[in-house]
Amino acid sequence: EQYIYAHLQDDLSLQVLADVGNFNASYLSRIFKQKYHCNLSDYIVRARMSLAKELLINTNEKIYLIAEKAGYGTISSFNRVFRKMEGMSPAEYRAANHIGE
Repeated sequence: EQYIYAHLQDDLSLQVLADVGNFNASYLSRIFKQKYHCNLSDYIVRARMSLAKELLINTNEKIYLIAEKAGYGTISSFNRVFRKMEGMSPAEYRAANHIGE
């Protein structure tokens, strides 16, 4: 869990995380689901979205930079996942919730 939050910008594929923890990938997937009651990939998406929402609300950073910090290689993939999770675009979310610096 701590590794995931510290490396949201990085490749967090199951195989990479298994290698970091020196686990078999299927074993890691199984124990993660037992502990957190969700798939590893879903957990990572939620962690990335949590960071993105925090940055959208509390900073004036450009959205493409927030997408990079949240681990998305393209703004389109970030926008697609964000809209699916939140029901609005990152720009709409910021406009509705922004506090700024």
